Amino acid sequence: MAWDATKPAASAYLVSADLRANWAAIADQALGRNLLGDPEFLIWGAGTSGNAPSWWNISGQTSSDNIARYVATTSITPPSGMAVNLNYASGTLELYQNALSTGDMTTSLKARFAGQAISAGVWVYTASADCKLVMHGPTSNVLSDAIGTGAWTWVTKSLILASSTMTRLGMGVRVNSAGATYVSEPTLVLGPIPPDYPIPGSPVRSAVGTTLSGDPAGLTTDYDGAWTFTHALPFKVERVDIRALTAVTTDNLIVDAQHDNGTSWVSMFSLTSSITKPQLSATSSVKANGAVPDGSYWSRCFEADSDGSGGADTTLSVRVEQVSGTGGKNPNVICRVLSYQPPLQDLRAVGNYK
Repeated sequence: MAWDATKPAASAYLVSADLRANWAAIADQALGRNLLGDPEFLIWGAGTSGNAPSWWNISGQTSSDNIARYVATTSITPPSGMAVNLNYASGTLELYQNALSTGDMTTSLKARFAGQAISAGVWVYTASADCKLVMHGPTSNVLSDAIGTGAWTWVTKSLILASSTMTRLGMGVRVNSAGATYVSEPTLVLGPIPPDYPIPGSPVRSAVGTTLSGDPAGLTTDYDGAWTFTHALPFKVERVDIRALTAVTTDNLIVDAQHDNGTSWVSMFSLTSSITKPQLSATSSVKANGAVPDGSYWSRCFEADSDGSGGADTTLSVRVEQVSGTGGKNPNVICRVLSYQPPLQDLRAVGNYK
């Protein structure tokens, strides 16, 4: 028997309100893990304008189209406070993510998911007369009806997967006529029940860091002693901490964390004053301190280094900006980072994540 959300009917004979409420709760909770990475649109390693968020793809973009990070304003407020702005000019513009891409779809995976359903939901605010939710599964994509204009609308769609036509597993929003569109909290789940509301992603918080061996007073020039890090998945630095075995003297011990944009290193802290950067003060006995990045949002976000080659927008560097006269022995610099581990990530081919 197929799922029927209308049964048991609320007004049916001998059906209590409690029974109906419990049935509705089961529908809301069943198979409720979001399969997408960063459905909150928090990580923008390639920049917050002209590029998709790091876990997402853009297709059909022309030189006249613009994609940008969008934060709530009084006129258009995303339900979560965060959205992607798809400013269509021409072509067919689509923001999408594959929970499993074409390169992941082995014969065994197709057999594993054949006959199963996937369901999607997303908040959309659009001025376009041709804006639709797109589901990726079969060779021919499955589209919703055109979304109404001028209000935030929760749009849903479901489809059944077939091994003979399955090419990938994902969802997106497609714009095919003029008008700004805002996309927020996309949700993709296994099962035939479309989500009634957004489901958060699966964030993973971890730390990367380095230890300066001995007394850092031997480092005498600004930005001396650089250490670099990359990650196989997109990530965002949320905080940078510094700790030492002994208190510093004479001068503050200051470190900086930077983003490689391909031509230069960009600090994720304010460049107007080193006071915002992680540091140990020479006038205090405190041996541990930290700071939250206050520079441009993009500078604290990084693209995936899926093959280990590094490159623009993938590399985080930790550097000593100012050294203490004495003390601050064996300082540790620790970057607290945010990434995602979507439920199907372990089934994917190495290097694939969107």
